[in-house]
Amino acid sequence: MKETTENFLKLFFNPGEEICFSANEFAYPSEPQENINEDNTVLVAINPITGKRRDENVTSYRTFMIECDDMPIAEQRDYVKKMGFPFSYCCYSGGKSLHFALVLDHDIPSEHIYRHTYQWILNIMTEADQKTKNPSRCVRFPGVMRPGKKEQKLMHMGKRISAKELGIWLNKHADKTPEPLVRKNKNRGKPDIKGVNKWTKTTLKEGVHNQEGSRNQIWMSIGCEFSLNGFNLHDTISILERYFEEQSDFREREWLTAVKSGWHYADKISK
Repeated sequence: MKETTENFLKLFFNPGEEICFSANEFAYPSEPQENINEDNTVLVAINPITGKRRDENVTSYRTFMIECDDMPIAEQRDYVKKMGFPFSYCCYSGGKSLHFALVLDHDIPSEHIYRHTYQWILNIMTEADQKTKNPSRCVRFPGVMRPGKKEQKLMHMGKRISAKELGIWLNKHADKTPEPLVRKNKNRGKPDIKGVNKWTKTTLKEGVHNQEGSRNQIWMSIGCEFSLNGFNLHDTISILERYFEEQSDFREREWLTAVKSGWHYADKISK
């Protein structure tokens, strides 16, 4: 495997995650990372996916992609630099745009918060394409010839961006903050666990300890989902402790911290 491909996969994905890649504009089901065809891959979904390339099949939320194809290439680069957008990766599309990707060093705990953050980014980057805000969006893969066009040339391969660094940049533009997330069952009476998303219900049923990925991250995501569904913190903990199994390397205190962190994270940006 070429060094550029290895660096690309290491930047965007964690070991063991499945990804969606394709040789054209159409979506393909996910495959293990090592199956990627580095001589024929044109597009890669920016976040890990299991199954078909659909938003609901994204397994972790860590990457945002922007492009500004309504202006010349040189102006796109200057605009992103002027705005101070903290990107990790840039690739020339082989056509009329540069693809900039911001890859976080820690996953965002829920799709709701991911989309809220993505909208904040686009509210700041007003000259960017405002339609690039779904988690299964694709980015150009470097080093291949785009059919009928030019090489998708790598312009920059950097590092993952810390949540703190992104937060500092976002907060410079506090006036661009999107409307707060609205709790799903606001003014509809007592919240019901039936209202949480499918992923949360499936994960709780199968057991968090049986899932791939960070247990801290998974419990944070679940805490977020309960907060956004109108559960107060006390009820969230009371319900979720039924599903928690203490392990030698994941004690109750660590579990409780993760759930509370996720709940408070969502509470700050919802109403």
